[in-house]
Amino acid sequence: MNLKSCLESFDGPIIIPPPPLAREPRMLKAREHVERKLEALYANPPGLDIEELHSRLNAAVVSNIWDNIADREWRYVPLCLTIGSPSLLENQKFMNFYLARLSQDPSRLALRHLIRIYLQEFNPEVFGISAIAVFLAGRTDLEAEWAQRHREIDLFSVGKAPVRLAEMALSADSPVGFLSNVGFELSYESARLAGHAFINALLWLEQTLRRAPSTGPILKVMKWAMKEDRQFRYPSVPRIGTKLAETLLLPWEAHDPPEDVKYLIERFMLDNYGDLRVNRSKWIGVREEAQAVMRRWLTKMSLDWFLTVVDETTTKPEVKHMWPARRKFWNAYQRRGYMQEAWVIFGRVGTDHATKVARRKPEDRALTRSFGRLQGGGIATEHAVLLMRVGDLTIADWNFNGKCHIWLAGNSKAPKLYRQEYDRFELTNNSNFQQVHHTGAWQSSIYDFILKYTGASMPRPDYM
Repeated sequence: MNLKSCLESFDGPIIIPPPPLAREPRMLKAREHVERKLEALYANPPGLDIEELHSRLNAAVVSNIWDNIADREWRYVPLCLTIGSPSLLENQKFMNFYLARLSQDPSRLALRHLIRIYLQEFNPEVFGISAIAVFLAGRTDLEAEWAQRHREIDLFSVGKAPVRLAEMALSADSPVGFLSNVGFELSYESARLAGHAFINALLWLEQTLRRAPSTGPILKVMKWAMKEDRQFRYPSVPRIGTKLAETLLLPWEAHDPPEDVKYLIERFMLDNYGDLRVNRSKWIGVREEAQAVMRRWLTKMSLDWFLTVVDETTTKPEVKHMWPARRKFWNAYQRRGYMQEAWVIFGRVGTDHATKVARRKPEDRALTRSFGRLQGGGIATEHAVLLMRVGDLTIADWNFNGKCHIWLAGNSKAPKLYRQEYDRFELTNNSNFQQVHHTGAWQSSIYDFILKYTGASMPRPDYM
């Protein structure tokens, strides 16, 4: 039976399956095609040694003889502009000659390269960047999208572009989305011009925080600042990370912001910069005044961390009742600024509970690295210690019925803050003062000792 007879004899419906879906969406293919073209644009042309061309250009600058550069090679001169130090981009004589020559014999490829250099290498202090900006702003033969962007944003104005970009990005729901729509995408996503716009956004944010602090503007700038992999979006802009930290922290030298603002900034700094008490690598270069604000907040965080975790893990009523008094006593020192530093050290129960609490929210995950652990013998699983600096004194206050130990300045046996592991011996032995907490006069005894050696005074109702 042939195919025709077979189909005629079939009395059921004939179902033709739909064609299979493409393995890759067309948009993805189009994006990859564009990226390949961009890579081809920025790649060195075959058969041309850019380093060698750069050497001949430098020789031509010195001799003022340009015959050694072929007409075809002038199209690729932009590839040589950023090589070396100082670069040709910084050479006023060369840039003036080159741009004058290009204006007489324009090359679409050269114009594209100049736009790339202007966006990627943007620096108002470099002569060549300003010269390129003036040159591009005066061109009537730019590709349509770049000409339109210049009309709308003053894109090729060194003085105006960062400010305009910042204003327009901040007025959009998503600054990154806005920048992508005006050309800062793909290889231009982290361009220095966009980074300078971000710096202008930081100036706006600092003024906003000092005038009317709220979480909305902070969240907008934070999302602009960091990529999905939690790396800074504009690493080529000098000090951009330190400027962000200073913008978020310096407004609070004299007073703290509203609690929701403080919480947002504190957790962002911990998550992206780390705890400066144990890892200072990302804090290098940040002004000491800004670091002092963060230390103040971390001290309060450690105190709250200690009191909260111990309170939540203590089940014995005879032990639990002492915590309101302990909380009031040490909070009084913190509020008055006498407690300069604090570090929490947990036994196994406290460590497990603190880790569990920190993992409840993504913004709290960095807290799992912001306390030490009790190790070795003679330690109960529920033990915890608050290690503090008040003036020149080192103070270790134990939970349960443990004692408060104080070491005087100059006592070489005083425990060091911010370590990851401690044993019982170093947190109890060789102290200059000890006080148990189950006596009615423990607050007065500790207060008087601290007052004697530091002058840290306050009214009795504050700490009793």
